[in-house]
Amino acid sequence: MGKASKEILDLSFLGQEGEDAPSRKANLGWDAALIENARVMVVGAGALGNEVLKNLALIGVKNILIVDFDVVEKTNLAKSVLYRERDCTGEKHKVEIAVERLKDLNPKLKLMAINGDATLDVGLGVFRKMDVVIGCLDNRMTRMWLNRYCFALGKPWVDGGILSLEGQVDVYAPGVNCYECGLGPRALELIEYRNGCVNRMKRYASAGLANTNAIVASIVGAVQVQEALKLIADPSRSLAGHQFYFNGRSNYYDKLGKATPRRATCRSHIPYAGIVEAPLSAEHSVAETLEWLAGHFNTRQISILLHHQVVLKAATGQSEKVKRFVKARPHVTEADLDGLREIPEEEVRFLEWTDTVDAGFPYPELRLRDIGVPPYHILQVIAEGKKNYVELSADERFLKFE
Repeated sequence: MGKASKEILDLSFLGQEGEDAPSRKANLGWDAALIENARVMVVGAGALGNEVLKNLALIGVKNILIVDFDVVEKTNLAKSVLYRERDCTGEKHKVEIAVERLKDLNPKLKLMAINGDATLDVGLGVFRKMDVVIGCLDNRMTRMWLNRYCFALGKPWVDGGILSLEGQVDVYAPGVNCYECGLGPRALELIEYRNGCVNRMKRYASAGLANTNAIVASIVGAVQVQEALKLIADPSRSLAGHQFYFNGRSNYYDKLGKATPRRATCRSHIPYAGIVEAPLSAEHSVAETLEWLAGHFNTRQISILLHHQVVLKAATGQSEKVKRFVKARPHVTEADLDGLREIPEEEVRFLEWTDTVDAGFPYPELRLRDIGVPPYHILQVIAEGKKNYVELSADERFLKFE
């Protein structure tokens, strides 16, 4: 068992009247207005995500953004409180069903759903508008990217993990601790390999695919929401720098560890300073965007650094057909590759790609979204050798809770 507190909390005053009762009640609660008006992003709508979303809905957090790209399957039903057997059609996405069921729980909620990959399909301007991000994931790669995005914008995030009868919660806050700093060389090497793998069509899977247990998910999800509320209303009491660990086999739980020392080379410690709010949108073309940037920074030496590669040319293996193929590499699907193949299941190789957009980009007429830039994103712009951060602020309307 975890260590018992030396100070026993006397709750006998609850339900009683008296001079001391109101003040003591206040000390046990949260600022209702802060909680109600906070914006919380939940990444992953599997077993753990279901518990987190349910708790947020019942506790009174009104503005919730849900991010996931998966569909509801029968394997989700035993571990996910929001899904039903009738949802398992192979076409109903988790985020859509989650919104519907959460509205049943609390009609006053203001919800938004993004059916996509949090590391690709959610603009950094969206992260910038959040008060806290909660990760309900099952792999290191997405955790690393969430860590980078949150820290770039000075946002805390709460990570949860479950496996069988064990679970853990970590709270990461800029300047306190860092997920990426805690990764060893081998883990970082493996992440970089997977991040660049040609055949990896999706960069993360939502929670619930591992051998999870619904009871552990409920415990971990409850602690995650509790920590999110602390970050919103009373950050000084958060778990940042420590880990909550639970083992259901022995009913052991504890608060473990201290913050891992920061690595000087860690890429998560690069803040987005001096963000320019530009009248640009992901609907603008590459040419229009470069033109505005050239005017704003008063130079033609402009380039945009992407977080991903854009494929420009592909070749089929056996038929040896070379074709132009313009798409964000992580968004490439098997259906896209089938459209290129002359022979079923033949190998497809990407011959040309770029992660930089400048005056030499061969398709200036394409919209930013056509090359994988999500709405309300913050672009990394190099102007005469200096890095700048430019928000597509015309997309602010995209962030809509309803």
